[in-house]
Amino acid sequence: VTEEGGPVSTLCLLAQNDRGYRSLTELISRAYLEGQYLGEPYIRQEWLAECSEGVIVLSGGKQGEIGQALMNGKHALARERLQAMMALFPDRFYLELQRTGRENDEEYLHAAVELAQELDCPVVATNDVRFLNAEEFEAHEVRVCIHDGRALDDPRRVRAYSDQQYLRSPEEMAELFSDIPEALENTVEIARRCNVEINLGTYFLPEYPIPEDFEQDAFFQRESYEHLKQQTVESLQAKWSGREDTPEYAKELRTGIFFRKISIEGLEERLQFLYGDRAAEQMPRYRQRLDFELNIIIEMGFPGYFLIVMDFIQWAKDHEIPVGPGRGSGAG
Repeated sequence: VTEEGGPVSTLCLLAQNDRGYRSLTELISRAYLEGQYLGEPYIRQEWLAECSEGVIVLSGGKQGEIGQALMNGKHALARERLQAMMALFPDRFYLELQRTGRENDEEYLHAAVELAQELDCPVVATNDVRFLNAEEFEAHEVRVCIHDGRALDDPRRVRAYSDQQYLRSPEEMAELFSDIPEALENTVEIARRCNVEINLGTYFLPEYPIPEDFEQDAFFQRESYEHLKQQTVESLQAKWSGREDTPEYAKELRTGIFFRKISIEGLEERLQFLYGDRAAEQMPRYRQRLDFELNIIIEMGFPGYFLIVMDFIQWAKDHEIPVGPGRGSGAG
């Protein structure tokens, strides 16, 4: 999280409910679209007010804005920022407490507890987990060095992590924070408050705009529209049986027919390029394979995805941006 021209700080945002999940997706999308700096996405502080509904926030520990203010001795600023966050996320903002064996952990913890008591802000124990088991610390350090372009034995590199940032057991956390039981109790409270239902197995792709009059294209002077329609109906039968009278089915059918049309046109163009005058004699075996592939794609409900990929690939080619050769997927 950052402000315009200001320092970068950390927050942990949790989806409390389905609306909170949408808030998080909006923030992440906006960070990538509008908040990138040197290739890294950042969330602007002012965006939080627009996407605060249904979100539970943890302060980010020492790396958070409040933590940084406390560590720099700016207690008035820390108090001001905590009050602002508690107002923005009423009953949904927690000060994070951490004991990970890093420098100034205890100094921060005591300052944070004191501030939390002063403003009646709940605290929560976290471990800033970076790897699963303690023995994975060295592998994690290697990954960090690769990312930062440093060598493991470089004396100048920042040691930002400790070997205690693994996924501790409940028993370990209970022992570590036995002197602050409310910080442990709030971990359970936060988990209880987070109830999100994610619809898996359903694809939410943008709708590709199908031309209104594509059925009138000269293509259908040599290809039977009814034949392509019947092929598409058969591909959709298993998935849409009993729902053929719905507007959604009509849209899916039309998309499938258009997808078949431009796929066949693309095949004709490619064979003409490869075989020239012999393109027509090569068509039957290629067409058989194409129909097989198209049937699977339409049956799975993916023609819209392929059309979207086609659109941005064509845009890239039109603007002389290198494309491909792909990696064996549909996007290739």
